[in-house]
Amino acid sequence: MKDGGVSVTFATQELPPEEKLELAKYYNAFGYMLFKENQFKPEDIPTGDATLDEDKTPSKRLRAVLFLWWKLLGKKEDFDLFYKSRMEDLIDRVKEKLK
Repeated sequence: MKDGGVSVTFATQELPPEEKLELAKYYNAFGYMLFKENQFKPEDIPTGDATLDEDKTPSKRLRAVLFLWWKLLGKKEDFDLFYKSRMEDLIDRVKEKLK
């Protein structure tokens, strides 16, 4: 993906309704998903909480979110122009708070 992420999709075999409901609980959630052709060993399973963007700086996270917003708006202008304009808006709002 343009922001450096990777998109992974998968399909399941037919699921009973209760398993579909369980899966739906995690819609748009962040966490671990494990896949292995055979059974997992206990040491294969992460023990800590999954964290979102743990290696991204706040500014990189903001840029990634602005990029997604730009895509949702239909990419009507160059992303760099959109980014600079939105950042100026944010800077102006913070400056207003300083008065």
